Amino acid sequence: MGKKKKHNNNSKINRDIKSDVSNGAITEETMSESAVAIAEKTVPEPVVAIAEKTVPEPVITIAEKTAAENEVADEEPAYNRRNVNRIKKAILITALLLIVIPMCLSILLFVKVNKLEKELKECREELSEKNTETQTIEEDKEKLSEDDIKDNIEYQISMYADAKNNLLQSREDFEFVTVEESDTEESSILIDPSEDALTDGTADANTDGTVDAQISGQENIDQASTEDSQETEDGTENTQDMNSVENGTTEEEQQVPLNGKKVYLTFDDGPSGYTEEILDILEEKGVKATFFVVGKEEEYYPEYQRIVEDGHSIGIHSYSHVYDTVYKNLDYFKNDVESMHDLIYNVTGYDAWLYRFPGGSSNKVSGVNIQDCMKYLDENGYVYFDWNAQNGDAVSYYISPDQLNYNVMGFVRSNPGDTVVLMHDLGSHHNTVEALPYLIDTLKAEGYEILPITRDTTPVRHVQYEGDK
Repeated sequence: MGKKKKHNNNSKINRDIKSDVSNGAITEETMSESAVAIAEKTVPEPVVAIAEKTVPEPVITIAEKTAAENEVADEEPAYNRRNVNRIKKAILITALLLIVIPMCLSILLFVKVNKLEKELKECREELSEKNTETQTIEEDKEKLSEDDIKDNIEYQISMYADAKNNLLQSREDFEFVTVEESDTEESSILIDPSEDALTDGTADANTDGTVDAQISGQENIDQASTEDSQETEDGTENTQDMNSVENGTTEEEQQVPLNGKKVYLTFDDGPSGYTEEILDILEEKGVKATFFVVGKEEEYYPEYQRIVEDGHSIGIHSYSHVYDTVYKNLDYFKNDVESMHDLIYNVTGYDAWLYRFPGGSSNKVSGVNIQDCMKYLDENGYVYFDWNAQNGDAVSYYISPDQLNYNVMGFVRSNPGDTVVLMHDLGSHHNTVEALPYLIDTLKAEGYEILPITRDTTPVRHVQYEGDK
């Protein structure tokens, strides 16, 4: 009975739904929702619960695993694709690096090689120029004429070294003449027969104005001195006293009276690395000298200052000592003189008035009339000095100290009056420094008075200024 009643109810519901559908009151969507609702209502809750309970748990687990595996299976291709893309990118980047890096290194190496080639080429050119210059200098030394000039100071002062060397050390083509030195001594001097440089007190210039004379009779001088020493009151030999004189001992210096002749030691071309040593020797010996200086760097300023502070005379020997600059024309000469004057004044505060021409007043390299230069000096208060004795250090760097002193004493003993000695203060002339102490001792022992050049000193000149006549 109950089932029949329920069936009738369902039939009634169905008729109602159909009626509503036909009338348009219920759409398909509404009908679906209704059907779902009916189905939910028609299924008793206990049945649902029973159905849920009747599904075994392992079945649910397997389904979940299967779903998870399906998801993993779907994700694996995407992951693999990403890995493949990464690997492709890495390979591509590696390949690019393997190509780009060597290219960059090659370019850098190419630039470096080009730079090194340029530097090597410059070095070769510079070396070639130096070799050419050296070869040219050597050739010029063999073919040097009186008018050739060079920019190097040491080369310029020794540019006629061969001629001087032949004059000072050779006895060929010369004749001996006797010059009276004193009442008791004579000496044989070697002199060019065509010149009389020593007899008139002026120097004959052999291209650079140096005195062309050399004592060759040292043994005769020593013999004469020995004979004088033997003529004592008791008739005995006095060789011990003579040796003391030659060695220039302090005791003997005090006993030797001045002979009335003055000697002026002059040093050209300084200051140098040896100037301090020269000044120390002069100070130790109690002697003043004269320095004709040239322009040097600031590191030599203390030497300029000490020359003045120690009471020596300081004079101008040009600023550059480059002949073609100093003697290019009168304006160049004036500028060179004033530049050196200003340097000395600014460094020492001394107003220099002494001047010595590069190469001497009788030099043969001047491009300007030397009389015009002399006129400028005279009008501006300068007094120029040459020399009438030299030690020969301009001839060669390797002349021994003994030979240097031998040269000087030959001129000093031969000169009838006072002597101005030419020496050089250069870094290549240490033999001059070594010879200086004995030279001073010898001069003192023989009665010569050693002085610096002052305004009271009578100028020694190779060429006289015509304006003085």
